[in-house]
Amino acid sequence: MELRIHLNGIGIILGIENISDSFQGDYNKVAGKKTEVLQIMEKLNISYHIGFILFHPSVTVSELIANVDYLYGLEKLYRWGVIIEKMRIIPVERLDREYDVEGNVDVAYDYSFQDEEVTKLFNVLCRFANLFDVRDFENICTSTLLLMNLYSNKYEEEPKEFVCFRDEIKKYNSFAIGLFRNLFEVYKELSEDDLFKYIKNKYFKEICSYYYSIQIKRGLVYDFVNQKDDDLPLRVFHGQRRLNGYE
Repeated sequence: MELRIHLNGIGIILGIENISDSFQGDYNKVAGKKTEVLQIMEKLNISYHIGFILFHPSVTVSELIANVDYLYGLEKLYRWGVIIEKMRIIPVERLDREYDVEGNVDVAYDYSFQDEEVTKLFNVLCRFANLFDVRDFENICTSTLLLMNLYSNKYEEEPKEFVCFRDEIKKYNSFAIGLFRNLFEVYKELSEDDLFKYIKNKYFKEICSYYYSIQIKRGLVYDFVNQKDDDLPLRVFHGQRRLNGYE
């Protein structure tokens, strides 16, 4: 079995997708020796971006827990985009039906989860994620780590600004796994609305604090790199068109 690997010009995209055996069997998405490949990437200091699917029609709560723990081990719990996104499914029988452009997108997510408890968890996480700009948060982390990787490979050094940023990501990762594990512990006891209120009241202020502190440390990284090599930041895609230097 092989990982799907695609060069994108600035790093490597690894289609890990999901670590559950049932997922790989049901959807013919084989991950294979993912751990070994990731270890090679880390050893060679190669920047990589993982494709990951947490929510799909047949996912169980135990599988959600296992996959969240896997993201925690990779220090990727800032990847809210993959955490709250359903797997896109376009069944063959739907291809003959006519949809407008917008409908084609909608129909790919037009399904329910088999487990009602999964539905509750998904809805609560989406509601929580709507409280702040999760896409921007993910972009801040992803683009800054890529820039640090480009710089370190070119100059073979790890400035203190980089160390501070990595430390903040580690702290956030520890905070985030606490949020998810707590969610998985109490979800059966509360209704969806009460569960959302519980998570919001307990974790929202702190996740905002991490959002702002990571932004500040990102600024320090970019200031340092710009002073030494102002071309490197132009090679990083930021998720905002006005910031992409080559557009």
